Amino acid sequence: MEGKFDIADSIQIECEVGGELKVGGKLVIGEKGVVNANVETVDAIIMGHYDGNMTATGNVEIAATGRVSGNIKTDSLVISKGGFFNGNVAKITRGAGAAGAPRPGVPGR
Repeated sequence: MEGKFDIADSIQIECEVGGELKVGGKLVIGEKGVVNANVETVDAIIMGHYDGNMTATGNVEIAATGRVSGNIKTDSLVISKGGFFNGNVAKITRGAGAAGAPRPGVPGR
């Protein structure tokens, strides 16, 4: 399948998918799954093949059978023994001075 997919919940992929994926929950790429797409998701578990740029606001796990080529922007990345990753990883940074966050030199209220 190829196209632009907007999935409100979670999905597990066990086939070939290309294009763009927006996933509102967890993206699971099964052992038989092959994804060549730019992805925006909350969490991701990669047990198959992924090639592209991914932004995950939660956690990304590359399982022992997972193969990833591309860039990942996430809060947390775990690569299991045997998992393969070729690319760059960047940590998602929260906005500075968020409500309720103490700021240096400003007395608490």
